[in-house]
Amino acid sequence: MTINQTNSPRFKESHNNIQALESACASLGFSREVVRRHPEEIQFLIQTRLFYTIIGLQKTTVDGPTLNEIRVSRSGLSIKKQGAWVPVATIRSALKWNSDLKALESKNNPNERWNYLKYGLAPIDRYYHHEACQQPNYPKQNVRIQPITQLAPEEMKTLLRHANAFDGIDRGKKRDCVVQFVTNPRSLSVAPWRQNSCAQAPVHCGIRLIRSDGTIYSTGLGRARNELVFSKGCQNYFTTVNAQPAVGDYEEFCPHEGRIVTSIAIDKNQAEAMLDKLNRYRSSGVRFNIFKQNCMTLGSELLAMAGVSLNIRVPIHVALYRALPDLRTLPVVGPLFAAIKEKIVAWLNKAPRIVTKTMNLIGALPLYIPKKIVLAILNAIVWICGGRNASPKIASKTEQKRSGDSMSDFDTLSNSLISDKSILIDHSAVFIQWQLQQKSTAVHAYTGQPNMNVLPPDKPETVEYSQKKIAELEKIYRYSTPVNS
Repeated sequence: MTINQTNSPRFKESHNNIQALESACASLGFSREVVRRHPEEIQFLIQTRLFYTIIGLQKTTVDGPTLNEIRVSRSGLSIKKQGAWVPVATIRSALKWNSDLKALESKNNPNERWNYLKYGLAPIDRYYHHEACQQPNYPKQNVRIQPITQLAPEEMKTLLRHANAFDGIDRGKKRDCVVQFVTNPRSLSVAPWRQNSCAQAPVHCGIRLIRSDGTIYSTGLGRARNELVFSKGCQNYFTTVNAQPAVGDYEEFCPHEGRIVTSIAIDKNQAEAMLDKLNRYRSSGVRFNIFKQNCMTLGSELLAMAGVSLNIRVPIHVALYRALPDLRTLPVVGPLFAAIKEKIVAWLNKAPRIVTKTMNLIGALPLYIPKKIVLAILNAIVWICGGRNASPKIASKTEQKRSGDSMSDFDTLSNSLISDKSILIDHSAVFIQWQLQQKSTAVHAYTGQPNMNVLPPDKPETVEYSQKKIAELEKIYRYSTPVNS
């Protein structure tokens, strides 16, 4: 190769691309030599995110490295597809990446989309596309949630021991299945005076169902790409759209700052009832709104099916108040303000009940009209940010929801300036605060490689990390208690 060739823009771009691939693969434990020999196949696996899913499944179970091996030969790479190892070059010739939908689809059938699940690459879409489900070439198997991987028998025993530590379950029943609730709070490693506001930021809730044979279903309420366009921008933040439980929660293999996993042992009937509900919601679709009905709503509904009633609904003004910094954390004036507040609270606690009741009544009367004005202002802000906007409802529903399905089929978030229902939030902070109180909750560190973190920590250093992280998060979420309805 001549000096002029090595200085050409095309060579430099190719060299930089390979270096970027090497760096990405090295962090995931993949050899640089393989990247240099098969850059196009590696690029395909990274672009389609198959690489992260496969590595994540390898790290999740004891059989993962064998069942989800990326085989390397002189002729190229092979991954599992429908139970057999197939060359990546063959897969690339039949499938293409749809950058608009962020999905891998068949070249001869755009309605057939593929994901890497229990038996490798399979023609299963993360979402059930209601707008296309009546077309003859639409895969009917997309209507149901599919398993993503499976624990070995000994791993299932370990998980059940951990999940049975959950308080409040009926010990008289045989509980050989598990439901897990997964949250990934972010941006909490900030200055102390900012932690309260970070704790009030919305956090996604992932859900896993693990059957007695170790089969794992992973899901979470999600919106297909054709729905996301309706909620782009601040002016559409409170827009109501259609959503559904996805096949594989989107955060399973993403980096995080501490993954909170709460495990609850359930019986077979409970597990099947939960799976049936998730499949009904997938086939019929549900309405989604960042305030009124979100992924935490789905999580709390399944939590109720496990026997735990948790009210996660919080008025927006309460959330805003909880987001204020602790007085003690404010520079210079903080300790003085905190001392004054403590004296006032101490005086109120000692005052006779009739005095405090009278003060509350006297304070409530003149505040009635100002409260209504504030309510109107909050609703106006909701309107400006899309509270009256919505995507079209799903016209054709393959399966109707049942009376026990609590997720409602509403049109928009707000239609009135004086309604207090539109400023209620199904709040993740309350759900996380509840998680941190449970004996069967563990927090997992991100080690630089994707991992579902299904099993509880089993090494001294991971157990210590979990305990320290729970104590740290408890302080941050200490104000996020349920609000009496």
